[in-house]
Amino acid sequence: MDSIHLLSEASVADIVASMPDRVSGSAVRVFLKALEEKGRVRRRKEGRRYLYSATQSRRVEGRSALQRVIGTFFGSSISSAISSHLSDPSVELDEEELERIARLVEEARAKRG
Repeated sequence: MDSIHLLSEASVADIVASMPDRVSGSAVRVFLKALEEKGRVRRRKEGRRYLYSATQSRRVEGRSALQRVIGTFFGSSISSAISSHLSDPSVELDEEELERIARLVEEARAKRG
């Protein structure tokens, strides 16, 4: 899905070329067929090839993926996910980002009333 979102529309060859690891075109086609059956991608024919595009925005897909990751790896605990991320020594947050996170927490508290 990353490749499709980054390219807006992509052929199997485009997706294979964008993958960091070597993946066969047939494996990508199988994956795309499954995504199409789930309604996550659509395809259109252009000449002899198909071009695939996402049916949902990158933001919607990202939110869905994040919910799956938090559910699967952090027992549906957002605080556990954030704690894990912040304890990673490679994570570098500047003061502006920390302030934004603090504002988001305060906004969430305010919504709860």
